[in-house]
Amino acid sequence: MRKQIIFIFYIGINICYAGIPLVVNTWNFRHATQGAWEVLKGGTDEGDNALDALTLGCQVCQDEQCDNTVGYGGSPDENGETTLDALIFDGRGIRKVKNVIGVARHVLENTEHSILVGSLASDFAYRFNFPEESLQTNFSLQLWQDWKNSNCQPNFWDNVFPDPRANCGPYTEPDTIENNISPHESHKSSKFNSGNHDTIGMIVISGTVESGIPPIPGAGAYADSEFGAAVATGDGDIMMRFLPSFLAVEQLRLGASPTKAAKIAIDRIAEKFTSFFGGVVVSDKKGNIGAACNGMDQFPFTVASDDYPDTIIKYSFATVPLVVNTWNFPNSALKAWEVISESDNALDALTDGINVCEHDGCSTSVGYGGSPDENGETTLDALIFDGDEMDMGAVGSLRRVKDAILIARRVLDYTDHSFIVGDLATEFATKVFNFTEESLQTNYSRNRWEQWQNGSCQPNFWKNMEPDASSSCGPYTVSNSITRNSRQSTIGEDNHDTIGMIVISGSGHAVAGTSTNGLTYKIPGRVGDSPIAGAGAYANSEYGAAVATGNGDIMMRFLPSFLAIELLSQGMNPSLAANTSISRIVSKYPSFSGALIVADIDGNVGVACNGMATFPYVVVNEENPEGLTVIFNCTAVADSSERLTVLSIKFYVSLVLFIACYS
Repeated sequence: MRKQIIFIFYIGINICYAGIPLVVNTWNFRHATQGAWEVLKGGTDEGDNALDALTLGCQVCQDEQCDNTVGYGGSPDENGETTLDALIFDGRGIRKVKNVIGVARHVLENTEHSILVGSLASDFAYRFNFPEESLQTNFSLQLWQDWKNSNCQPNFWDNVFPDPRANCGPYTEPDTIENNISPHESHKSSKFNSGNHDTIGMIVISGTVESGIPPIPGAGAYADSEFGAAVATGDGDIMMRFLPSFLAVEQLRLGASPTKAAKIAIDRIAEKFTSFFGGVVVSDKKGNIGAACNGMDQFPFTVASDDYPDTIIKYSFATVPLVVNTWNFPNSALKAWEVISESDNALDALTDGINVCEHDGCSTSVGYGGSPDENGETTLDALIFDGDEMDMGAVGSLRRVKDAILIARRVLDYTDHSFIVGDLATEFATKVFNFTEESLQTNYSRNRWEQWQNGSCQPNFWKNMEPDASSSCGPYTVSNSITRNSRQSTIGEDNHDTIGMIVISGSGHAVAGTSTNGLTYKIPGRVGDSPIAGAGAYANSEYGAAVATGNGDIMMRFLPSFLAIELLSQGMNPSLAANTSISRIVSKYPSFSGALIVADIDGNVGVACNGMATFPYVVVNEENPEGLTVIFNCTAVADSSERLTVLSIKFYVSLVLFIACYS
């Protein structure tokens, strides 16, 4: 079974993965993750194996001195000495013993205690034959000397004499105390940064849940096998006052998702210390992961999970305004973002964003000049759905007019109807609103159609016809025998047929829309799911919005966008809503090709896909104003009665995402 390591540079969007067994740890310490994963997959006793995996993983980081913030030889104290904390240590920490996580394991297994500290913790370690050795290195000594030469800045003294903000000391108690000085406010910017984050926190889940390594239970780490585990990293002096790991697991107990649990834990601290530096990673017992952070530019964490069908990767971009669209069409998303940023007008943003794709010809699957039908003609479908008014405008099989989304907008703005189709949609556009009537065919689409004819008209969408449509062009007549077996054409990177876009304004106006030139070589007059409300797109500003892409002939039968919003209204998160909607289709059509994006009204995003090699989508928000393209590998999987997981969305090992910390 192939090992999969996923590493994420986490800037402010909460991310979820799902599936067990699972290893996840703070920061980009991949060797630690790999070490724990190899132990986890190599054992037989689930409980001991999870502990062994966590112990070994953290030990790898100690031995490698991960970023010089874990293990010996880093982070000297004021005396130049390096001391270590693990799940069992606090205060001064353990001295002159490198394998602190190994000692912590002995406290767990060989004592009734929870925390041992200082030199007596070292004495305890010596009983188990851990070697006594200096934890200093040339690096830590130089770091300490540089600190001394810089007037001991930063330090953690307050209200002493001489002023610790400019002097090394020695310090004495002053005659008066300046109550307006906060050590955390005065030292925050200098103490904590990406090179001084001080902690590896690790969660391991097999049949049981384990977490470590930070020292205070409930602050640095906490675990409950009935619900899940959490680990924290950052400014421990502040974080231990709020017990964020305990709070996060308690939120899991109350039914919160890991994403929400992590955000609640971080928000509780940020209410009192707005500029504090820290991050929390939370996993429930099924392996769903949430994360939240504050006060840093980047928060990476590392995940290892099986390459097996129950793995789900879910994203949550919890901020509005938000623009998200299917496929790797960044120009459309960026145009929509430009409009929503200037005007907060969600309808205008969506209209203008999709119209860019119609003119760019996005992968020839949107707009004029692509996807010819059997007659070589390109026709267009489009939909705009307004989640404030529960109103819509749509056109289907629009002929000889390029701007399908603009015509759909006219239906929305200037009629009491919802859907206008065919030649009369063309007449509506050209005679009432003076749009230009012109051929949508190009040399590209004409050449593609001619190649299709020369290739025995394959693929096509006829069945139960004579001669056999799977090997000839026709003309066809009706066969005497009827079979219900569907021949599905391939939906792939060059034939995915739809841009679907969601825009949620800062004021909470949710809109969704689509535009497409449909399936290539479709039967003339065919309309797919894209302009169908609840199939291609749906929005309700009380809950959120959804857009679909893929085999519309199948997807419209299940109304996946409507179902997803209905599930949001019942309290389901966007990831599960997307997965449940896709699973409904998979249960009947296991090999169908399609994807669904769901966003709730707060900007949380969930994604599900099936039957495609890859599914990219683009997100733009305040933390990603230049756009973030996310690429999945998708594998179709049948639904499970025990879990709402229907697919495996797996990252390439080298994928790095940049996501922003909320403040």
